[in-house]
Amino acid sequence: ANENDSVLEVEKKLMHIFEAKDWAKAHYLLLLFGRYHSTARNQSDAYVLLEALKEKHQL
Repeated sequence: ANENDSVLEVEKKLMHIFEAKDWAKAHYLLLLFGRYHSTARNQSDAYVLLEALKEKHQL
C-alpha cells in the first residue's frame, strides 16, 4: 500500500494477497505484527520486512 492510501484501499489490496479463508488469521497476525514491531523503539527491522513484502507482492 502507498502512504496516501485510505484504510479501504489498503484492505482491498490485502484481500487480493490473502485467500478469503485466511482473512481472519491474517487480520490477527497483522495486529500482532503492529503491536510488537510498531512501537516507539527502532523500527528499521520492521521496515525492511515491509519493503520486502511490498516488492514481492508488487504493492
